[in-house]
Amino acid sequence: MLPANVDLRTHLANIEALIAALEQRDVDTELSSRLNALEDVWWPIQHQLDNIIYPVLTLPPEILSNIFMECLHTPPALEDSQKYGPNLNLAPLLPLQVCRTWREIALSTPGLWDSLHVDLDRLIRVPRDVRLPYPEIERIIADWFGRAGACPLTLSLCCELRRTSANGTHGILHPFVQRLQSLYLRVPSLELSTRSQSRVPLKLFSTAPRLH
Repeated sequence: MLPANVDLRTHLANIEALIAALEQRDVDTELSSRLNALEDVWWPIQHQLDNIIYPVLTLPPEILSNIFMECLHTPPALEDSQKYGPNLNLAPLLPLQVCRTWREIALSTPGLWDSLHVDLDRLIRVPRDVRLPYPEIERIIADWFGRAGACPLTLSLCCELRRTSANGTHGILHPFVQRLQSLYLRVPSLELSTRSQSRVPLKLFSTAPRLH
């Protein structure tokens, strides 16, 4: 029976550390022999790791897709929406970092990409030299929602600063207004005008002290 995966990886890491340390030294005949010996040990271990079949990778794509969907958080509420911005440690971004198979499955699962929280205030407070311009923010949001296929969209948008609200909301909302199922807004003021036969359902927060 093969040693446990974690044992193999630990052993491999130790060998790689020794090889790296030896390569920093002036190589003589003795060191060269030691390096060759370590590399001879390294290759079989790497081969064993490469040939391990991980049970999770044998699952059908639709099962993995459903598992990813179960990892999603619930849609954000106004009072704690800041917790639900894109996070590398949470779905849907986390599966993208595991392996190529998981990444392909996640990117092709529309339900993972139909909800998004955007905090424009936080984005605008970062130093100017690393601040994303609005066209770039709009492109990132378009890419995100573009993976949602025909799914209805949920957007949570925080733009309490008046300069943020004036500059950012129109460009973000306009491309998706016909697909929005739920819209959560945190803005300094809001004026809405819509036709009675509008096909765009809007859900606004009941607790919105800044709206008038």
